[in-house]
Amino acid sequence: MNHRSRIHQFGAVFALLIALTLGVYAQGLWAADASITIFTGGSTRDCGGMPAAATFQVRTITLDVQGFRSNAASDVTIDVTFPDGRVLSFAATQRNPSVGSAPTYVDGVLDQPLNGPTAFPTGQGGGFSTPFFVDGDFPYGCYSVTARGSGKTAMARFIVLPGGQPGANPGLAGLHVSDGTTGDSSSQQGALVDIHGLGFMAGEFVAVWVTAPDGAVLAWPQTLTPTEAQNFITGSDGRFVATFEFSGVNPTGLYQFTALGQQSGYRVITPFRLTARPVVVRGPAALRVAAPADKGGQQRTFFQIQGERFNPYERVDVWATLPDESVRGLPSQYADQFGAFFADVALDETLPVGLYQFTAQGADSRSLVITAFRLEQAGGVAQNLEFQPEVINSNTGGETVGDATYITNNPYQGNAPGEQPPADVQDNPGPVQP
Repeated sequence: MNHRSRIHQFGAVFALLIALTLGVYAQGLWAADASITIFTGGSTRDCGGMPAAATFQVRTITLDVQGFRSNAASDVTIDVTFPDGRVLSFAATQRNPSVGSAPTYVDGVLDQPLNGPTAFPTGQGGGFSTPFFVDGDFPYGCYSVTARGSGKTAMARFIVLPGGQPGANPGLAGLHVSDGTTGDSSSQQGALVDIHGLGFMAGEFVAVWVTAPDGAVLAWPQTLTPTEAQNFITGSDGRFVATFEFSGVNPTGLYQFTALGQQSGYRVITPFRLTARPVVVRGPAALRVAAPADKGGQQRTFFQIQGERFNPYERVDVWATLPDESVRGLPSQYADQFGAFFADVALDETLPVGLYQFTAQGADSRSLVITAFRLEQAGGVAQNLEFQPEVINSNTGGETVGDATYITNNPYQGNAPGEQPPADVQDNPGPVQP
């Protein structure tokens, strides 16, 4: 084959490749279905065996949604599945403090915001794009973003990585965090810890924040009043002293306290380990999960718990321990004349998946019993407009003490050392952000 023939042959093959490529591209255009593309401005990382766009906390990414219908009747809703299995609506993940006084977004602690659906209108091309703010309250790990509408569903992933912020730069400063009673660098839920800063500039404000074991940054001390904020202004010796309370709402694990001098720029990071308080089972009472049969169920189903052998007509305080060992108070129940009670507890998509425990304690008998169950991923749409967990039915016809919405600031106050106490729902001050 001469040189000209080889050129002609190469040209024919090249033309065929172009035609095939254009054909595949055209096929893709004609066959295009709903899709989400996430732009983070960063690289990709492995997310459950699949590549995902990577970002850091306190960054804005872009969600580009395409392939839906282009009319007002086909609004698209967006849900976000967190690394621990919670499913939150778009609005619940984005800060919107102007909407009433109730929590309307994740806070890094309770993380049970109003979770109503968030709908976006599509343009003429059947799509839209929207910024999405990855707050410091987002834990590290893999997320799924799901768009639904027009009978279609599209999903994409992104991953929140540790880092993205300046690291330690202590300069001449130091930070000591210790249990207020023992002086140890670890303590149990319910502890008051002392924070001592030194070596900063005189009279400077030192911002202090707490990073939870999952990477979420607790909203503190940004929520302090101006008077309380004075605790974080150093004296002439460059020192300050403050306190932080770990209540039952805080999960166990290794926390990081960070102090940043606003003038000196000194940044110090100190670890502190939080553990769960021991639980002492006692008394003749019994507690079990009667439904579902296998003691496991998906989000947005209810679990029936049944207690017996309590004192007749006594109040029974009930609480749930989440997979991360944080505590959520439930309304207290009343035993009937036979010392028994039941309660149907709804657990929705704002709660993480994993192994849970129900604990019940008789107010008079002091019997304390525990039963375990497993909450599983449901998928589907974020749709809850109430706070959860919630008692939806009981042997007293709903006439129970307190409100499932809130728990106390320190559910361990006033109880004997070493005792896992109930959340006192009768004197509930409201949700807490440390």
